[in-house]
Amino acid sequence: MATRGSVLYFVIVEMSVVNVMYQTSLCQFLQVFDVSMTRAAKSPVTSRRIQNIIDCLTFSTFSYIARGLYEKDKFLFSILMTLKIQLQAKTVGPEEFQCFIKGPQLIFCLLVLFSNIITAAESSTVIMLIAILLKAV
Repeated sequence: MATRGSVLYFVIVEMSVVNVMYQTSLCQFLQVFDVSMTRAAKSPVTSRRIQNIIDCLTFSTFSYIARGLYEKDKFLFSILMTLKIQLQAKTVGPEEFQCFIKGPQLIFCLLVLFSNIITAAESSTVIMLIAILLKAV
């Protein structure tokens, strides 16, 4: 719970780099945290209760912060929050995270993402499809 809370808070803090108006105090975040603990579904099983609080905190934080963002920045906040949560859970590696955030070569990013799915024989087909997509953009 504390880990997810810290990930969410620091994503919120990072949004102030996008626009100085997106500053949220720790006190505001702690209010959302407290409300999430109260609103989360109760469960006699401790692990389930903790997961309910984490889920409620994540949704409440997203709703609270997204309400104050410009429409053009909502997607950025969503993807940043999702990637940071996945990075902390180790379901997304640092290379994939950097690929999405810094956006080096699109082909490399897509190959990294698809590397676990495709075989060597299929890679030429994927590269051809990526080239077609790049021409469309």
